[in-house]
Amino acid sequence: MAKCVSDAVPVPKVKGQQVFEAIERRNVDPALLEQTQGNNFKLRVYPIPAQGTRTVRIRYQQTLSNTAQGKLYRLPLQFANQVENYQLDVNVKGVENAPQSDQLSFKNYAQNSYTATLKNPKLTALKHIDIQIPNSQQAQLFIQHFKNADYFYAEIPINNISQTRELPQNIGILWDASLSARQRDVQSELALLDAYFQKVQNANVELTLLRHKASSPHSFKIKNGDWSALKKFLENLIYDGATNISDWKNNTKIQEYLLFSDGLENYGIPQNIQLNANQRLYSLQGNAESLNHLQLRQLAEKNHGQYLSWHNPTEFKQAQHALLHDQSRLIQVDGTGVSELYVPSYFPENGIVRVLGKYSPVMGDQAKLKFKLQNGTQIQNFEMPFKNSVNSQQIAALWAKQKVTELLPQATLNQQQIQNIAQDFNIVTPNTSLIVLENLDDYVQYEITPPASLRADYGQRIQQKKDSLQQKQQHALNQSIQEYQAHQQWWETDFPKQKVKQPLVEKLQQRLNRNAPVVEVAPIEPVAPVAPAPQAASAEYAADAVAETTTSRISQSKKNIENQNIKIEIQPWKEDAPYVTRLDKASKQHAYQVYLDERANNLNNPSFYLTVAEIFRQKGLNDEAVLVISNLAELNLENRHVLRLLGQQLMLLKQYQDAIVIYQKVLKMAEEEPQSWRDLALAYAENKQYDDAIRTMYHVVTNQWDRRFGGIHLIATDELNNIIHQAPNSAAIQDIDKKLIRNLPVGIRVVLTWDSDNSDMDLWVIDPNNEKTFYAHRNSVQGGKISNDFTGGYGPEAFWLKHPMKGEYSIKAHYYGDRQQIVTGPTTAFVRLIRNWGTSKQSEEVLRVKMTKERLQTGDDGAVLIGKFTVN
Repeated sequence: MAKCVSDAVPVPKVKGQQVFEAIERRNVDPALLEQTQGNNFKLRVYPIPAQGTRTVRIRYQQTLSNTAQGKLYRLPLQFANQVENYQLDVNVKGVENAPQSDQLSFKNYAQNSYTATLKNPKLTALKHIDIQIPNSQQAQLFIQHFKNADYFYAEIPINNISQTRELPQNIGILWDASLSARQRDVQSELALLDAYFQKVQNANVELTLLRHKASSPHSFKIKNGDWSALKKFLENLIYDGATNISDWKNNTKIQEYLLFSDGLENYGIPQNIQLNANQRLYSLQGNAESLNHLQLRQLAEKNHGQYLSWHNPTEFKQAQHALLHDQSRLIQVDGTGVSELYVPSYFPENGIVRVLGKYSPVMGDQAKLKFKLQNGTQIQNFEMPFKNSVNSQQIAALWAKQKVTELLPQATLNQQQIQNIAQDFNIVTPNTSLIVLENLDDYVQYEITPPASLRADYGQRIQQKKDSLQQKQQHALNQSIQEYQAHQQWWETDFPKQKVKQPLVEKLQQRLNRNAPVVEVAPIEPVAPVAPAPQAASAEYAADAVAETTTSRISQSKKNIENQNIKIEIQPWKEDAPYVTRLDKASKQHAYQVYLDERANNLNNPSFYLTVAEIFRQKGLNDEAVLVISNLAELNLENRHVLRLLGQQLMLLKQYQDAIVIYQKVLKMAEEEPQSWRDLALAYAENKQYDDAIRTMYHVVTNQWDRRFGGIHLIATDELNNIIHQAPNSAAIQDIDKKLIRNLPVGIRVVLTWDSDNSDMDLWVIDPNNEKTFYAHRNSVQGGKISNDFTGGYGPEAFWLKHPMKGEYSIKAHYYGDRQQIVTGPTTAFVRLIRNWGTSKQSEEVLRVKMTKERLQTGDDGAVLIGKFTVN
C-alpha cells in the first residue's frame, strides 16, 4: 500500500530536535527541516533504508537579488547530476518583458506572464540555471489575502545619487578574530581599509579584537593616510576562539565604528548595541562562506550606518564607494490604511528598496503608501496607490519572515510571538522548524499540532493527556521521596570497618544483599507518607542541623567524616597523539605557539581542543585554556554533545558564568534529558546563584523521565540537599517538599558521567577488602553503595561511602559501547571524586579519561582505571 504524503507542521526548534532524536531511536521515519545560524538550513530524514528511497518536497519563498541586468533567480542543480528523467517548468508573472536565460526560452502565455519548460537535460556539467528577470522602471505593488488578513510587498526604484561624506577623525574598528573569521577574505577587507584611510588621512583609531571576549582596545594613529602599523598588526593577527561580537563597550568619543565580522555569534549573552545619535556603525565582511547578514544589516542600520558585503570585484567597488559616500536612502514610509510596515533595508540594493506590510482593501482607492526619499541633498515625497497592485501567492510568507527578522534581536523576549508567526504561516525560522511525524500517536505524545487531516481527534486526545500530567508529576515526586527515604535508611546503618578476609567478605555480602535497602528502577505506586521532619521556615533552615531527632548522631557523623585524611592519586590520561608530547615538553612561554603549529592538522577535531585546554590548565595557562576550549562553540553550532563538553571544561576552569550560558543553550536543545537540568543546576550552585540552582535541580527531582534515565531522582535529591546545605536561607527552599530535605554527609562520593548518548558505561569502586561495588553488587560489606545502572545515555552513576575504612581504593569505568556516531571521537568519561560531601570541608577532583580502543584492551577485567585514593 502506498504511504500518503503528509505536510510538515511548525514546531519550536529545540522541541523538533528532541522529538526527532527520540523517534529515530524507534527506527521509524521522521523528517525535520531547521534553520542553523545565518541563512543556512539543514534537512534530516531518518532512516533511509539500504537501496531504498525517501521523498521530500521542499517549498520556499524568497525575494530575488538585484543585479545590473535585473532580478536574478538561480536554481542550483549540483545535487541532481545523476537524475535520469525529470521536467522543469518555470512560470514568471508580473513582468513587462520576457526573462532571459542561457538554458531556457520563455514564451508569453498571458499578460505580463511568461513560461518555459526544460526536459531531461544533461546535468553532468550543469551546476545551476540562471534566470534574469528585467527590472521594472516603475514602482511595483503585490498583494495577497491570507487567513483573514491582507498583505502587500512593494518595490520602489531609487536612482542612487551619492555624495562624498565628511569622514571621522576618531574611529573604532571592531575586528572579529575568532576561529570562524578565518573564512573571510581578509585581504579584500584590508584593501577596503586602505581606500578608507587614504580619504580619512588623519585619525585616531581604537582597535578591539572580538573573540569569546573582547580584547582591551589597541590605539593607533593615522597620519597622512599612513596606516602601516595598524595594517601590519591585522596581517599578523591570530584567529582563534569563539565569536562574541557584542562583548565590547562603546566609547562615546568614537564617531564611527567599523565592524568586520560574519555575524555568526555563538558565545556569551548577545547584547543590544545602541550607539548615540552622533555615532555611526558600518558592518562589513569580505566574501564569507556563511554569515548572518540579517543581523549585520540590522545592527548597522539601527546605528545610523550601512551593511556592506562583497563576493566579486563589482560588489567590492560598490562597497568601497558606499563607505566613502552618503547614499540615497528611504527616510520614512507610512500611508493610509496600512500597518505593521517592515523595511529589509533603507538603502537601495541595485536600485531597489523593498517594503512589506498589511493593508485594508475596504478603503478602495484611498489605500496608499507614502514614501520620503533622500537623494543626495534632495528630499523626495511620493505616493503609491493600491489600485495598481498585482496578486501573488508569496506575499504573506515573505511578510512573516521579515517580521520574524525584526523580532530576532530580542529573540528571548519575543519567543512566543516568533513561534506564533511560524505556526500561522508554516515557515522555518531560527527558532522554529518544520517536522513530519509517523502518525497521530506521535503528534499527541509530543504535543505537536498535526496537519489538518489529523486534527479531528487531536484535541480530544491532547486533553486526556493534560488531565494525567499532574498525576504523573505527583507520581515522580512520590518516587523521589521513597528513594530518598531508602537512602536515609542506608545512611543510618552502621557497617564494619575492619579489614575482612575474602571468604568472610563473601558471607557478609550474601547477608547484606538479603537485608540492605535496594531502590528499584521501575516506578512504584505512591506510598503512605512517613512522619515528616519538623518543618522549619526557609529563613531559619540550617543544613548542619536539619530538623531530625538524630541531630547529635548526625553531628558526630560529620565530625568523623571531616577528621578522615583522604589522599587522591589521579591516574593521568593523555591522548597518545604526537602533539601531546610536544605540548607537555613546551614551556609556558611557548606552549600556545606549539598549539597553533599543531592546530592546522586538527582544525575540526573537538578532542584536540579538549586535550590542549586541559594541558594548558595543568600548566596554569587558564586564559589560554579558555580561549582554546571556546573553539568548540565554533565547530558545531548546534550540537549539544559538543556544547556539554565545552560546559564541563569551563567548569574546570572556574568560568562559571560562561558555563551557565552554554548549559542554558544545551537545556533549550534537550529539555527532555534530566542531565541538561542537572548540569545547569550545578553550574548555578558553583556561581552562587543558589535560588536558580535549587529550583532547577528540583525540576529533575519532581519530573518523570524516560526509563533510560532511571536512578536520576536519587542522585538529584542528594545534590539538591547539598545545594541547600550551602544556602540554608534560600527563598527557593520553601517550595521544596519537606520530606525531601535532609542533608546526608558522606566521606566519599564518586560520580561518573560520560559525553555520548545511547551509551552504556558502569562505575566500579574497589575497596581495601578487594570488594567491587558495581551495578550487580550495589552494597559493599563496609557500607559502600552505588546508584542504579544507566544503560542509555550520559549517566550519572554515583557511589557513596559514609565512613571509608583505611586503605587504598580504585575507581574504574567499564565501557560496553555506544549505539551512535559521536562527533567528539571516542566516548569521554568524567569522574568527580568528592571528599567530605555535604560538610564545610567538601572538596573534589575531576578525572577525565577517553575510552579509546587501546585503553579498553588493557587490564584483565576489561575496565579502565581512572584513579585511586587512599584513606589514612
